[in-house]
Amino acid sequence: MAQWFGPREPGFALGIRSWQGWVATALFIALLAGARFTPFAAFGLPAWLGKIAPLGVLLIFLSIVYWKYERD
Repeated sequence: MAQWFGPREPGFALGIRSWQGWVATALFIALLAGARFTPFAAFGLPAWLGKIAPLGVLLIFLSIVYWKYERD
């Protein structure tokens, strides 16, 4: 099974290895923007939820990266 993420060849950053990694990253950016700019109060939800929703999206994305990362 191919890994979605891995170390970059020249450098120390994260590299995207497959199309699934690109889809996961694009979905992360879209969900992060949606969580940041959604007026949660308009849906009857508490306002503090709008402040922690981006953190939840980030934690989910980081757990996917950890799970699908190619280790040396």
